[in-house]
Amino acid sequence: MDTKENRTAGILITLSGGACWGLSGCFGQYLFQEKGITAEWLVTIRLTCAGLLLIL
Repeated sequence: MDTKENRTAGILITLSGGACWGLSGCFGQYLFQEKGITAEWLVTIRLTCAGLLLIL
């Protein structure tokens, strides 16, 4: 890849990461308030999913 393609890929990855962060917060709040999910459960699921993504 050349520099322009690297820059575009970096921008897209950064934007998608920020979007996922924001959606994660909204989704977490919904689960806490509406479904009665505990923070421990949510943290466990988030870390497990993140670990699986890193392995892939």
